[in-house]
Amino acid sequence: QKIGNNNSIMSFVVLLLLSGILSPIKAWPSVPWPCSEFAYNSSTFILEKDGVYLFRGPSPVGKNHSAFENSTLFECFSTLAPSFPRYDAGLFIISLLAPQYVESEAADLLIELDWTSNYTQRSRLIHWALYGDDPNTDPETLPQREREKLAKSLASWQPDNLVRRVPILSRILNTVRITDFAHFKAVALYIHCTGGIDRTGEIVGALMMRDFGWTYHRTVAWNTAIGSRQQGPREHLALKWYCFYLFYQLDYELNCEDDPSDSAFF
Repeated sequence: QKIGNNNSIMSFVVLLLLSGILSPIKAWPSVPWPCSEFAYNSSTFILEKDGVYLFRGPSPVGKNHSAFENSTLFECFSTLAPSFPRYDAGLFIISLLAPQYVESEAADLLIELDWTSNYTQRSRLIHWALYGDDPNTDPETLPQREREKLAKSLASWQPDNLVRRVPILSRILNTVRITDFAHFKAVALYIHCTGGIDRTGEIVGALMMRDFGWTYHRTVAWNTAIGSRQQGPREHLALKWYCFYLFYQLDYELNCEDDPSDSAFF
């Protein structure tokens, strides 16, 4: 199964360039992006598994959207995880940017694609644009029977398709060092949106519930703590629907209801 489609993404970006929405990038000026300056609280080391270091965070492109800061990104990884071998590690990026809606995200994605295509021995990139769910589709507002039906059929209607993507993410985490980066001591698996909070929290939170036994409450509280604010409503609902999918379809023992008295929830 082929994961992602870089050709279609590049074709879309080329159309943006031809239409004048984006300007061609002729040079990559130095734009610092140290952990201490850009969205530090959302840059997070999650776990290490068989040489794969899982991180989540903001876009690794400079703040003026003109440069991929590889060396600074790896410095950030070493700061967050001191055991990370920054000089003997590959980089696997899962980019959640939505270029068709945000011009700056289209520019960032182009830079990511350009960099990874020039360093194929050291890097890979998958692009999964995430949008969250309709804020008017809160499962708690539905009758139990309707909620269960929709949760079990989540793969057929959820825009972000977490039912399909989370198992792929799990497989990448468990196999990527052997399949793609056996010539390195380790690999950084970096998942990001623009700020590293909302969309990133959606899919990483879903992974933590599915594979690592996290409760819904712990996952939402984690996202709140990382962002120093509540997760965006669309992404929160996508995560919530995935929780109900795990509960109804896969028989996970989860309480997927929000508690208004808890500051972690809406």
